[in-house]
Amino acid sequence: MKKSIVGCEISSNTVLIRNKGEREAEILYYNNSITVPYSSKKIIDNNCKLFGSSLNGRIESSKEWLGYDYKLPIIIDEIRNLVLFPTRSIDSPKNIWLSFNAIDDYNSYKDGIELTLKNGKKIFIKESFNVFESQYIRASKLHKRIEKIKATII
Repeated sequence: MKKSIVGCEISSNTVLIRNKGEREAEILYYNNSITVPYSSKKIIDNNCKLFGSSLNGRIESSKEWLGYDYKLPIIIDEIRNLVLFPTRSIDSPKNIWLSFNAIDDYNSYKDGIELTLKNGKKIFIKESFNVFESQYIRASKLHKRIEKIKATII
């Protein structure tokens, strides 16, 4: 049995996960950040496995539900409705995984996006506003899909 990556759990306090090198990533939470010796893709895949799937399985589900083929948002945890979405190809070293749940608002700002988090803090990411907004909308659709499914079950 494989061990989970200790200390790299994605929670409702997770804001983003981004690579800092080939085999190192930063996990930003509302109140702190940590650097871990794993790629963002490995962290995401491990967390998907903690909740009974894999990154590839989550991608396949998102393809089926949303009808898109690339840069798909994924469900990490259906119970807490945790949805993450990539800013670029998931294989790009410059990709950032953002938590849909952590973002309260966003605005174009200089050469990137200023994100207002649910706790009122603001962070800046260097990404195309149009690409970000498209990804955010996809994540919103997936999040709503989960809520609808859960409402019919409960």
